[in-house]
Amino acid sequence: MKLFALIALSALTIGSASYAKADIISISGSDTYTTTGSPVTGFDISFDPLANIGGTSTGIFSSFTGCYQCVTLTSSLSYSEGTAFTPTELFSIAQNGNTATVTLTSINSVTNDLSVNGNATFVVNGTTYYGTLDFTTQGGDQGVNNVTFSATSTTSPVPEPASLALFGTGLLGAVGAIRRKYNV
Repeated sequence: MKLFALIALSALTIGSASYAKADIISISGSDTYTTTGSPVTGFDISFDPLANIGGTSTGIFSSFTGCYQCVTLTSSLSYSEGTAFTPTELFSIAQNGNTATVTLTSINSVTNDLSVNGNATFVVNGTTYYGTLDFTTQGGDQGVNNVTFSATSTTSPVPEPASLALFGTGLLGAVGAIRRKYNV
């Protein structure tokens, strides 16, 4: 019974240390895109280098509200199925002392309305997150300017070493207290 209690406490504590959540941000600018193949096997996006944030930002992006030209986008993004994708910084944001960079590290799928799903690294206000990114068009067809993109991500924070050390010593203390209680 003692061992089971220790295992259950450890699993509960470790399981609560990380979590995933959805984060949304809308980015607008004078952007165009084209797709290749049917179904889509690739795409080319030309970005206006400076873009705006509109709509509602949630999750890790919640500190970024509507702004004019606070988003710096990569100049273009290209992908062809079957070729290696080079990790690309997709966009960065600087607003009111808050900063964020989103790097697309790999592409998992592409759909006809140009919804790109891939893995990404997010650095928001100094904290690094890893997760998936859905980069989707709204309000524009291929070759049309002023396409709006939204980035929806699922992220998990990466704990810093000091937090891990503090967590570990707390866990050892809890195990010691429980062990002492059962030994008495």
